[in-house]
Amino acid sequence: MPTYKNLKYINESKNSILSNLDNNLQEQYASDLDQNLNELYNNEVRSKIEKMGDKNQQISEFLNEMYSNVDYNMDEFDPKYLKENKEKFKDIKGGIIASIIDKNNKAQSNYQLESFFEKYDQIFDKNTPHDKIIDNVASKFLELNGELYNKIEHESVYNEAELALSKTLSKNITSRIDIDINKDGNYQIHKFSKLLAVNKEFRGDENIALFQTLKMMDKALMDENNKDFKAIHEKIGFNFTDIDGKTIHINARLGEGHFQKDLDHLVKIGCNDCGIGSVSKIANKIFIKSTETNDLILDQNEEQNKERGKGLNFKNPATIDNFEKCLKGGIEATAALAESIGDESITAFTQNLNRVAGISGIGKHINNIVSAQNNKEVINRLGKAYTEKVKSGAIKLPKEKVMEHSNQKSLGANR
Repeated sequence: MPTYKNLKYINESKNSILSNLDNNLQEQYASDLDQNLNELYNNEVRSKIEKMGDKNQQISEFLNEMYSNVDYNMDEFDPKYLKENKEKFKDIKGGIIASIIDKNNKAQSNYQLESFFEKYDQIFDKNTPHDKIIDNVASKFLELNGELYNKIEHESVYNEAELALSKTLSKNITSRIDIDINKDGNYQIHKFSKLLAVNKEFRGDENIALFQTLKMMDKALMDENNKDFKAIHEKIGFNFTDIDGKTIHINARLGEGHFQKDLDHLVKIGCNDCGIGSVSKIANKIFIKSTETNDLILDQNEEQNKERGKGLNFKNPATIDNFEKCLKGGIEATAALAESIGDESITAFTQNLNRVAGISGIGKHINNIVSAQNNKEVINRLGKAYTEKVKSGAIKLPKEKVMEHSNQKSLGANR
């Protein structure tokens, strides 16, 4: 199997990707990135050659045999480059291609090109004069190589290599949250302090679930703030360790839309000791990609759009297992908390979590947690799960809320 090389493209791509890292990380990952880029590029070229052979198998066979007999960089035959240097390459006869195949034995190269003319009889015109055969074969190679070059998805290769490195580096990223507790213990202000698993370290893909959880909670409180309720004390501490091991502490308020943006914005508004560019580009891309949402479907009526607008439709929803790690007491206890207290922000958050779980294709066991509010069996089971979490101390409520919850259950039982 031939090797397809393009040193110019590989080096430019590698340098561009590594430019987002500091010198130590560049040295650490340069070799692996170079290898991955070459593998991805070879796979891309190979697949495109196979595709070109769909209309005529001899085309892919001819190209592969040409590449097997030559050691050159594909960027040498970039159509744009050839066009810009047509004076240099105008004498193709017995020349450019033959000399590249074997610079030390032009006669052997010419013989090989002639043999290709005979072998791949479906590609070449059999009426070609003998003195034009080498020129014909060389010209056909340039033509097919130009067609191939234009089919290669160079940007996709670059993006895939960058994504692979980002995933590797994301394993170094950790995050942890804490919540400032209001002295008066007013539960209405500290809704999500009862839900988030504070002071827990999240790593790798777990960060995706945490980023999405914070964005959902921020959105839920934003919706409530629009009704003139100001959750002025819903402040969290967001401790973030970047790919280079540097830790950044961010203080930000939920409900003000800060988590609808990116890490650079969070650093700007919540880290006094941080300067511009404190967060790595890779970390910021991971945050943006994790919290990216799909647009609303515009052909729906206004009421449907209004209903959909209450939630967030993530393009890449985190797994339920990782969502569970973000929540104190787990998803079912969180849903039960929303049902039993009737808090708008928590209910909105839980509904969105349930919808995200459905999109993920996993977590089917919670599909009825919120939607089946009239199902007494489900409500009783959730209520029991919630009560157990309260008893175990996993969820703690102010006394007045516990009493209110008990009274609601008593009233429900007497109906």
